[in-house]
Amino acid sequence: MDREVLPSRLVQDAIKTFVPVRLNAWKEPEICERYRVVATPSFAVLDPTGKLVLRTDGYLAPADFVSFLQAGKAAIKTAS
Repeated sequence: MDREVLPSRLVQDAIKTFVPVRLNAWKEPEICERYRVVATPSFAVLDPTGKLVLRTDGYLAPADFVSFLQAGKAAIKTAS
């Protein structure tokens, strides 16, 4: 993810409207438990209140990661 996906121009453009946060699962077990993280990498989209609206585990190609972000954004709009 760090080498191919996150630096991708496609991903960088899509992620601009988010507040990316990276956590170390071993150092933040309570957060992992709260959002039911069972594998790494895991990606979650939260609404402004911290409610989980969408998550996925494992590697995603750049286009798939952008689709995930777009679905998360749509889920937040729908919930609002």
